[in-house]
Amino acid sequence: MWKRFWAKWRIWEEALGGIDGLQGDHLISLERRVASLENRVAILKERGDPTDGLSDGLDLCS
Repeated sequence: MWKRFWAKWRIWEEALGGIDGLQGDHLISLERRVASLENRVAILKERGDPTDGLSDGLDLCS
């Protein structure tokens, strides 16, 4: 019984082993940063502030 359990556990361990790597953490951090910047751009566009550099018709979100 334990041998089967450990064999199944090893399969999952190998499958999930690389998920918490530094590359994955870096990608998650970048996704959060991009989402934050997209939100800021949207707020600036809504304001229509002529000093923001975005009111000239430049669309950075598409």
